[in-house]
Amino acid sequence: IENYKKTKKIIEDRLSDLGVTKYLIRLNENNGNLTVQIPEDDMTDTASQFLYTRGVFTIEDEDGNVLMDNSNLKNVQIGYGQASKEATTGTTVYINFVFNEDSIQKFKEITNTYVESTDEDGNDTSKKISLNIDGSALITTSFNEEISTGILQLSMGTATDNETLNSYLKQASNIAILLNNGPIEIEYTV
Repeated sequence: IENYKKTKKIIEDRLSDLGVTKYLIRLNENNGNLTVQIPEDDMTDTASQFLYTRGVFTIEDEDGNVLMDNSNLKNVQIGYGQASKEATTGTTVYINFVFNEDSIQKFKEITNTYVESTDEDGNDTSKKISLNIDGSALITTSFNEEISTGILQLSMGTATDNETLNSYLKQASNIAILLNNGPIEIEYTV
């Protein structure tokens, strides 16, 4: 019953963070069924995805071993700034994975272990990790420098117009909402 109640609370928090103010959630404590009613509007499709997406975050090595997960995250933040000097113009949207105090050293070790490298012929020999949400890779990468701050900053993209900028901000915001409210312990279908 506790997992059912926790799941209901996570969904309520997600809907609230999405800006969905009118909703009704009923929980059947006997079988865990949730009935969610939300108004039909331009947020309905996005909101419905947040009802069944578990929000399980993992950093995995190439063999699928989990190196870090939701328990290592303090929070996820979004931001934006001027594009790098290499780019001519634009605004880059970032998502920052901020690791909790107990995980900063662990992440630092990961950035020192999974480094970019090439062999004598110039072939990529990098050890890579993947950042996953619900088993789908958000990015597969290796590091070219140590990160000791406990913050992994990823670019969501660079925009030169408001429509593209808003799209990148929405994508980053949705990931932050999903991960900041914690994972759902029970897998639901809609």
